[in-house]
Amino acid sequence: MRLPIFLGVIATLALATIPRLAAAQPANDRICFPEAAPTIQDCIDGRFAEFWRENGGLAVFGYPISAAQPEINSATGQTYLTQYFERQRFEQHPENARPYDVLLGRLGDDELRRTGRDWHMLPQADASRPHYRPETGHAIAPEFYAYYRSHGLELGARGIS
Repeated sequence: MRLPIFLGVIATLALATIPRLAAAQPANDRICFPEAAPTIQDCIDGRFAEFWRENGGLAVFGYPISAAQPEINSATGQTYLTQYFERQRFEQHPENARPYDVLLGRLGDDELRRTGRDWHMLPQADASRPHYRPETGHAIAPEFYAYYRSHGLELGARGIS
């Protein structure tokens, strides 16, 4: 009965060291996870590695689940260097100034498109609702808004990013 508890403690300790391992490397170095997560085969390189480190790393984006490779963005039809993570997709946009040279994928929109649903057609919120966003016509639920405000990325455009 004590073995599962012991293994859980070991796994927790191993995961707690990952951000320190990644943070100890210079900004442009490759980030790989051979000791902490040997089943993760893909690494993070270059600007993606820098962006990953500067904006929350493992806690925010998770492990890489693909290598960086050119991919066509379904919304724009343009090809960008793209890498997938457990909780996000990075696209490199060299035409944009930092920090917007790495853009995050719209995974919710992608999933809705995949299932044939258009979020523009979903019922819209009353503009007087708390956390209403005129850009989308929707309001953010208070539970999600509290998490977003304490964990969302701040890329320099206060209140926007």
